Amino acid sequence: MGGNGRVEETAKEHLANLIQAAVERILERVNRTLRVVPPELSSREAARYIGVSVDTLRVFQKLGLIRYRDASPPGSGKRLYRYPVADLDRLMEQGYRRDTPRPVKAPTHRRQPVQPQGYEHLDL
Repeated sequence: MGGNGRVEETAKEHLANLIQAAVERILERVNRTLRVVPPELSSREAARYIGVSVDTLRVFQKLGLIRYRDASPPGSGKRLYRYPVADLDRLMEQGYRRDTPRPVKAPTHRRQPVQPQGYEHLDL
């Protein structure tokens, strides 16, 4: 009978830890939701915001999946793009699916195993 008290205490501690972890996850989501986000993001910020690389973001741009504007100063040789957060949110909600399947890789050519040769051809 004396051991049951310790089991109940351990179960309560475990339950308290689970509740605390759940509350922390909820608070993290709330903080992410309440975070102030500017109406537009730079290429690097936009890529980080939707969880892709800058190269993938440019692919989305070329495919017309997201709107953008050229924010580079006049006469600048380097392009600076800005992406509306509303479009990034829409893309994340809809998800992105590749229309064309990836090409199948050709099978690699495997060498034939080398057969051990005898030395019968040598006069030893």
